[in-house]
Amino acid sequence: MEAWVNQAGDHNSALQVQGPDKYDKYLGANKATINQSGDHNYASQHQLRYWNEATIKQSGNNNTAMQGQDATLLPEEEGSVNKALIEQSGDNNFASQKQDGWDNNATIKQLGGNNNTATQTQDSWVSDADILQTGDRNTATQDQTGKLNSANITQRSNWNTATQTQTSDAKRGSGYDPINDAIIIQQGGNGNIATQTQTSPGGDVVLNYAYIHQNGANNLATQTQTGWNNSETTNQIGNGNIANVVQINPLPLP
Repeated sequence: MEAWVNQAGDHNSALQVQGPDKYDKYLGANKATINQSGDHNYASQHQLRYWNEATIKQSGNNNTAMQGQDATLLPEEEGSVNKALIEQSGDNNFASQKQDGWDNNATIKQLGGNNNTATQTQDSWVSDADILQTGDRNTATQDQTGKLNSANITQRSNWNTATQTQTSDAKRGSGYDPINDAIIIQQGGNGNIATQTQTSPGGDVVLNYAYIHQNGANNLATQTQTGWNNSETTNQIGNGNIANVVQINPLPLP
């Protein structure tokens, strides 16, 4: 199934839902697209199961975009290989995405605006979450639960805040080394704050990797890793920077 919504103007609302019915709980391979141009618009899409693609593109100010894939299913009914993309150009926009399952990809791009907010949540295995923001005073937050996940945030402006949290549990623990990556890159501005936290209960994670790059003055970088055999890199260029790194390896490998 393929569905499109195109809206031009202000104060518009669009909602699309694609998913399995009572005859086929594995229904998937759907595409949903919403295009909105104008201010104060709202777009929301929800897809279930496998190989779905969801895209929202908004041009204008004060818009809201939300997407969910497999957010309401039972754990044994999780979907996979889903892609979710939100692109916003303008000021004061909000974007949020949530995925459940494995091998999923979630991307938010906020271009050319100030005071934007982006949030992504994945309860996943072998999944990617990416946020790109250009503008001032942006906020990006990503939260991943599971193994073999990757989270990346790139901010190219001033007064940005980037926060990523990764927690490894028994999600799809089928003999793979549960390695998570978290990368934050902040360029070309002052007063940025980057915080990353990776947790591996009981030393479950073999290796976590966290990297922060800040280019400018008065930046603050904090990384906390708990588990076994973790890796951390913090690179700050400029004056008045503060870096706080904590690594704890409480348990040996089983």
